[in-house]
Amino acid sequence: MVDGLRERELLADLFGRHVGVDVARAALEQGVHLGGEARDAAILFVDIVGSTALAAERPPHEIVERLNAFFGVVVDVVETAGDGSTVRG
Repeated sequence: MVDGLRERELLADLFGRHVGVDVARAALEQGVHLGGEARDAAILFVDIVGSTALAAERPPHEIVERLNAFFGVVVDVVETAGDGSTVRG
């Protein structure tokens, strides 16, 4: 039973990293229904200037650390704005 709970938590964590915590929670609680549904959504495209050169010059673990830190900030801002407030940077 403990192994099952641990596996469920791991899957929820991994799934949440790809689709967001709210979407992962809803899918786990309500199940997944194929066929889709209409939703209003926003898409954020991020182009990090100089990232190709940086990746060529620095070791992979450093690039991953920097990207994780950067996207951690991006996720925090997006989640804050998700409550209907306006975020300006």
